[in-house]
Amino acid sequence: MDYSSTTLDYSSTYTIDSKECPGVKVTLRKMTEGVSIALQRSLAPAMEKLAQIHEDVEDAKAMGEAESLKRLLEIGERQGMILRGDINPAWFRQGFVSCEGLTIDGKAATAELILNAGPRELYREILDAIQDEANATKKIAGESAQPSTSPVPADGLTSGSGAGGADVPATT
Repeated sequence: MDYSSTTLDYSSTYTIDSKECPGVKVTLRKMTEGVSIALQRSLAPAMEKLAQIHEDVEDAKAMGEAESLKRLLEIGERQGMILRGDINPAWFRQGFVSCEGLTIDGKAATAELILNAGPRELYREILDAIQDEANATKKIAGESAQPSTSPVPADGLTSGSGAGGADVPATT
């Protein structure tokens, strides 16, 4: 086939209209190989924390029942903090490009402003869109995870079991 007369125009971004904030348009990055690698690098410290938590869970199981329950509740709180404070913001920062139709405290809505001072519903909607697109990209590409001894799936996601009902980074 002669490709010399055909040009592929690939866009590495896509735009969504917010359902949570009508009139707001958000441009996001597609989960390209480079974005995926950058995301994995930015998630490495959080994944190390989760590995430590897995060890703590095993230690807690060896304790007496009352002490074990108390320890497991504390571990669950730590997992939630890692998810909300490290993993979700990393996904958000990697996937977010720009936002139109929204200012926050009179300033253009950037990733950091939305994360720190923006509408919580919009943050969650954007995060869900980023993670949904990443999952769709993996399915289309036919990627499969390599076997792992980690309690966390290789892509750092669980399927539909996280907060918000969307695919979210794993915390176990």
